[in-house]
Amino acid sequence: MATAKIIELLLEDGTLDGLLTVQDSSWNGTMFVSPRDSINQLFQKKETAYWGVYLLLSDDGVYIGQASELQTRLRQHDKVKDFWSRCVLFTTKDDSLNRSGIDYIEAELVMTDGE
Repeated sequence: MATAKIIELLLEDGTLDGLLTVQDSSWNGTMFVSPRDSINQLFQKKETAYWGVYLLLSDDGVYIGQASELQTRLRQHDKVKDFWSRCVLFTTKDDSLNRSGIDYIEAELVMTDGE
């Protein structure tokens, strides 16, 4: 029998079009979804300084990457990659990911994207 869990979805501006924070009661992780024009608001979240995996989304595709400090890497992409309009970040609440953890998550996402 399945165990009940709680998934919290915080709509930072009250809509699905703005910054979203997603947390699952059975996982130590956090997922953020942000439009590109709201990344400065996203960067106010302490978790964006942690290890994690990110997706840059456009109408034409998805760019999958990883970083030891998500905020620094996204700032770089914001300056040089014009194609994306939204990003998704996967990280933890306590910076408990490491290189092998983000390698694994990224590999799983790449395999899923290629299927």
